[in-house]
Amino acid sequence: SDHASSTATSSFYPGTYNLIGAAAFLGGVVRMTISLTVILIETTRNISYGLPIMLTLMVAKWVGDLFNRGLYDIHIELKHWPLLEWEAHPSWEKLSAADIMQSKMEWLSPTPTVGRLVDILKRTQHSAFPVCVYTSCSQEERENDGCNGSLHNRSHLKLLGLVLRSQIVTLLKLEQFRDVTEP
Repeated sequence: SDHASSTATSSFYPGTYNLIGAAAFLGGVVRMTISLTVILIETTRNISYGLPIMLTLMVAKWVGDLFNRGLYDIHIELKHWPLLEWEAHPSWEKLSAADIMQSKMEWLSPTPTVGRLVDILKRTQHSAFPVCVYTSCSQEERENDGCNGSLHNRSHLKLLGLVLRSQIVTLLKLEQFRDVTEP
């Protein structure tokens, strides 16, 4: 009788149950599954706990998701921090970039005039401007800055890069431009 009770007692490790209970609590609160599994396995230095911990964390996450969002998600919402959700809102799924962007796009040629830069800075509040080439322009129009962003047909634009408003302002202040009449 004593031998049977000592054998049953020796196979019972309270630490294992404590570990699984702690994993369930953490998994239900923070909803981290894989990373928490790795952390707990590395802490115990025993890979045999991997499957029980993973199953515990998955069940804890599923049960927690039935009742509310995870702790980190709740705090992000409380702090009003911007966060791109994993899934798009159903009303956004059919939107394209053209639906939300400005209809008259302001863009710059690779060699705009100072007058064009000053004009675009005065007329707009944009913080950046695409640098494009209008592929349907003739070579003469390109050389004379005739394709300077006033054309509205965007289907023939080729994007070369982006220039920030602050960069344009800095270049104008430092007079870092060249006279096109110079050879």
